[in-house]
Amino acid sequence: LFLRRKLSNLQWIAIVLLAVGTTTSQVKGCGEASCDSMFSAPIQGYMLGILSACMSALAGVYTEFLMKKNNDSLFGVIFNIARLLFDDFRGGFENGPWWQRLFNGYNLTTWLVVLNLGSTGLLVSWLMKYADNIVKVYSTSMAMLLTMVLSVYLFTFKPTLQ
Repeated sequence: LFLRRKLSNLQWIAIVLLAVGTTTSQVKGCGEASCDSMFSAPIQGYMLGILSACMSALAGVYTEFLMKKNNDSLFGVIFNIARLLFDDFRGGFENGPWWQRLFNGYNLTTWLVVLNLGSTGLLVSWLMKYADNIVKVYSTSMAMLLTMVLSVYLFTFKPTLQ
């Protein structure tokens, strides 16, 4: 409704599969405890969980709307630089201007983290611009699956049936 788009049947199936997958991943197994305790949370907890999921979905759709509405990222750049300059003036430039401290203390690990997060941000913004929020959520799910598979081989992680 928000983006004024009609979802295809495949997209509706994808949303239902995401909801079922998310729900089953959060349900505790019966194990040694009785299965009665699996659904023992009060109704307020379930309602807050549903509200949280709806707010998260709304935020994702609104972000997609903003990405597709305009291409102006200069707005954010200007306000971030203004904040850096404000902090410099407030601190009296005691540690030097922001451009001299920007990369102070960076080592190889820091650069790798910056490269990883920067490329992830660019990839997500590309997905939001040219695909949609459903594709973004599925790509995140695939990344989690790949992380689990790598954890099995690299760290002898033992996944449960869930």
